Amino acid sequence: MTSENTPLSLSRRTVLIIEDDEYISRVYEKWLKKSGAIPVVAHSGMEGLVKLKEKKVDIVLLDLGLPGIDGLEILKMIKADSKISTIPIIIVSNSTINENQGGFKEIKRLGVSDILLKYETSLGELVNVIRKNLVTA
Repeated sequence: MTSENTPLSLSRRTVLIIEDDEYISRVYEKWLKKSGAIPVVAHSGMEGLVKLKEKKVDIVLLDLGLPGIDGLEILKMIKADSKISTIPIIIVSNSTINENQGGFKEIKRLGVSDILLKYETSLGELVNVIRKNLVTA
């Protein structure tokens, strides 16, 4: 991911980052803070579910390749819980295997807001996608 010079304000919106790679989650967290967001980090799907139920979260960034329960299963759990099912979810993953096996079709069917590939998405683009999905949420 490349960085941009001027992040767009996310005006104190809470963004839950469910990402097991500590380096990537720190980069997202730092960039989101610069953009005005309040980032909350979870390094596993189950930790993310707990934080999602404990805190008021405006949007979720969800990796698919998580330890234990993978991102697709976490997505299904979120969408099955009426208290949190309407929170916008952006898949941010390097997993192209899912795309080739039709996994992205199922993810879209479950109602994610966007699917981004990490290696193709700059931090500025990520912030723009978050903003776009918060406006339409």
